[in-house]
Order: sequence, then C-alpha cells, then structure tokens
Amino acid sequence: MSFPEKTNKRHIAVGVCVDNRMAMHAAITLYSLAKNVHPDVHVNAYVLSAGFTEENRQRFDSVLDLDGITIHHRNLDTGLFSELPVASWTSPATHGRILLPGIVDESFGEILYLDSDMLVLCDVSRIFDIPFEGNCLKVCQDLKYRTLGTSRSSSVYDEFGLYPGHKYFNSGLLGINIDAWRREDLVSRYFELGKKLHGRLSHSDQDIMNLLFYRKCVWLPPEYNLFSRYYKEYRNTSTNPDGYTCIIHYTGFKPDDPRSTSPLRGLFYNYVKESGWFSRSEYRKWRITVLVKRIPYTLRRGFVSKKKCKSILRYSLKRLRSGAAVR
Repeated sequence: MSFPEKTNKRHIAVGVCVDNRMAMHAAITLYSLAKNVHPDVHVNAYVLSAGFTEENRQRFDSVLDLDGITIHHRNLDTGLFSELPVASWTSPATHGRILLPGIVDESFGEILYLDSDMLVLCDVSRIFDIPFEGNCLKVCQDLKYRTLGTSRSSSVYDEFGLYPGHKYFNSGLLGINIDAWRREDLVSRYFELGKKLHGRLSHSDQDIMNLLFYRKCVWLPPEYNLFSRYYKEYRNTSTNPDGYTCIIHYTGFKPDDPRSTSPLRGLFYNYVKESGWFSRSEYRKWRITVLVKRIPYTLRRGFVSKKKCKSILRYSLKRLRSGAAVR
C-alpha cells in the first residue's frame, strides 16, 4: 500500500463500492469531493470495484490524478454476497461497504462511505469533526421513508420489536466507526441477518443496517445526504447562505438516464465535463445521445408539445456545439 509522503495535512479516509456500470459516476463523486475538500486535508480514497474494464480504470485514474487525493484500488469479489438480498435497482457490489473497515490502514479510526451517485459540494472533513460518542455510525435520515414504520420493510422491524417511530436512515452516506465495527464483529452479524431475512427486505443492505445499528447512530443534518428531488424544498427552508454546500444524492434515475427528472442534472453534467472523463468530442456525443433519448419520456409526461420539444432540442444541440452548458 502506497501512501502519500507525510505532511502537515490532515489525512481522512473515504470509500466507494462500485461495479463497471457506475464507474464514471463513482469517479465524479470522488472528483467533486476532492475539488471541495479543505486544502489542508488529504483524502485517501478506497475504491472497492467489481469488473472494471481496463478503459474505465484508466479514465477513473486519470480523472482523479489530483493533488490532495490518493486512490487505493481493491478488487471486490461479489460472490461473497451470493446469499444476501439484492434490491432490483442495485447490484451485489452494494454490500461491499461492510468490508471497508477491514481494508483501511490501521492509522484510521473512521472511514466515510459514499454512494456512487452523489455530488460532494462541501468540505467532507467537517463530518470527521463530529464525535461518535460511543456509536457505530454517522448517518442521515432517509428523506422518503423517514421512520422504520413508514419504510417498505416495516413488518420486519415490527417482528424485531423496534419502535416504528424511530428514524430510518439512508445508507448512501455512512461515517463508520472502524474500531467499533472490529470490536463488535459487525461484519459477521451483517451476514447472519442478511441470510436470515433473504427475500423479506425491500432495500437489502440499507434494511440490514437499520436493524443492526438501531439506536447506535449519530444523526447528521440532512444536507449531508440530500436527495436531489428535495433540493428546492431544502433551499427554501435552509438558512445556509453558501448555496450548494451539501452532498447531493441522485436517488432513483441517475442524471444521465433519459428518464431522470432531477432538477440538478445540469450540475452533474458540468462536473462530468470539467473532470475530463470524456474528451471534448466524446462529451458532446454523450450529451446529444442523452438529449435525444429524453424526447419520448418528455413527450409522454406531457410537459411540452412535440413542436416545443423539437425547438428545445435544436436549441440544446446548438449550445452543445458551441461548448455551452445544457441541462
């Protein structure tokens, strides 16, 4: 394991678990994190990947060839999770996050896990300043299913005798207390619960964790795991004057999926363009492809007429050719 030369910088550990399908998204998550972290902080990023193509691995490393971040690649054997539940919209790689405490250098007492469909628009080192106070995780309340009783696996929580009004967290961001995980053998307990409840959990890893870490969490403010669909609502109620000072989570359809209705698609496109994942011509081709594929979904929803849709497409293509940003 190669670590950067020791400096006066503060070192933090972050982790992502990703398959080849989400390689670009994971790279953009870490790229946005590196761009917005405090300049006195050095990020050690642990990347647990399954099935990366050589091309995507090269693009990934090229995007993250930045000062202030060091990438530690580890291969993820998804066969380890063959007996665990996997939600239809995820992949077995989603369970990889439970292995992160076991691959981090012993000098770290905490690792911050991030889903690969996030944009980090704030200094994540602030999260490391929040004490665990004896707890195992730092989490944010799920903005869709806010309590155990309103989650899609509420009957399972009832069987375990858990209070239905207790907060339900989203596992897209996890501040992991490494010492606690090792001390309490939480990985083994995770596998035991997953096998026992196979076929009965809606959100697979997220539901297992909500069972395993009931009353063992530090609750973070919502801006650290802010679903993109709720951004406007958050902005209307927030007193934060700094604008996009949060972590955006593109739950549901990803911003480059033609079915996406996220109001923050353009922000994701801007980071993709800036990162250099695509060459200039590749980026234009990719964006045009997404735009064209969006047409039938836009018409189906009835947002605009066919004539208006053609007009928007012509305007968007013109702006793309000129190098301007397009939502």
